Amino acid sequence: LTKSLNAKKAIDIGMFFGCSALSLALGVAAGGKVVGFEITAEYIENGKPFFSEAGARDIIDIRIKDAEEGLAEMIKSGESGTYDIAFLDAWKAQYPRFLEPVYALLRPGGLFVIDNALFQGRVVDPQVNTEDTRGIRRLNDMLKSDHRFEVVMLKMADGILIARKLE
Repeated sequence: LTKSLNAKKAIDIGMFFGCSALSLALGVAAGGKVVGFEITAEYIENGKPFFSEAGARDIIDIRIKDAEEGLAEMIKSGESGTYDIAFLDAWKAQYPRFLEPVYALLRPGGLFVIDNALFQGRVVDPQVNTEDTRGIRRLNDMLKSDHRFEVVMLKMADGILIARKLE
């Protein structure tokens, strides 16, 4: 997706070992960057050698902090409307908290990509009401009715929701 957008700037929310950040980094245009958020430093340490091996270490800006706080700092520093793509794969119960800051940071035409949007089918099962399921279900519903985005759900793997910012 980063290549198809000719993306220069990407955000990865919930890096874990860094596979998604590395994928984003390998697709950004020359001079591009990926800002990645992870709250557990030990997780991302496992991915760092692969970033270097792939030649992407200088492209990925790892920020060990709460992503919501970090996104707010980016907005405050004047980065609104400058990002091409944001990928979300963090604490599922908190998914809805990222809609507004990601919207602010994306440029028109930018993509908000949400992993686990079907959550093994649990989001469509009214009998399943865990905190994580409610969080994913809520963000899916928010985006479905948000006129600022054009939304498509890919029913592959665990579900990928892609929301394109219209304005």
